[in-house]
This record gives sequence, C-alpha cells and structure tokens, in this order.
Amino acid sequence: MANFLVERYWPGVTTVAAEAVTASLADRGLEIVETIVTGPDEVCFWYVKAASLRAVETAFAAASIPIDRIARATAVRGRPTRSSGR
Repeated sequence: MANFLVERYWPGVTTVAAEAVTASLADRGLEIVETIVTGPDEVCFWYVKAASLRAVETAFAAASIPIDRIARATAVRGRPTRSSGR
C-alpha cells in the first residue's frame, strides 16, 4: 500500500459533507487515514492508503468526487513537546 494526499477545492464544504464523502470512499477500497477540511479556504484533503495512484483515481471517479490534485505523500508525525512553562 502507498500513501496519497488528495486535494479538492470545494466551495461551501462542510464537515458533514466531507464525512459523507469519506464514508463513500472507504466503501470503494481506500483506507482513509485522515480527512481535513480547511473551512474558509474551502479545501478538503484526504490522506489515503491505496494500492496505486490509479486505485485512488478510480475510487474518487466511481464516487463522482472531483479532485484537483493527487500526490504521493508521507506523514511525518511530530513528537510531543515539553510545555515551556515550568
């Protein structure tokens, strides 16, 4: 499995709408790691695991979800930081 970041400019996007799309995509063979809605910027991102870029494209097309960009991606998890107040 490979990781991909999918971006969609989506005027008027709501969290509820993004959740519905995420559920639909999960039923199409993608492992949805995380969905991010940027609110005022009207952009939605999906961080997904899939067998290939083509599998991502196919899943979004089958769900009738337009996409603006797909890129291979790697998540870099931050480490917990110490509080600056002691």
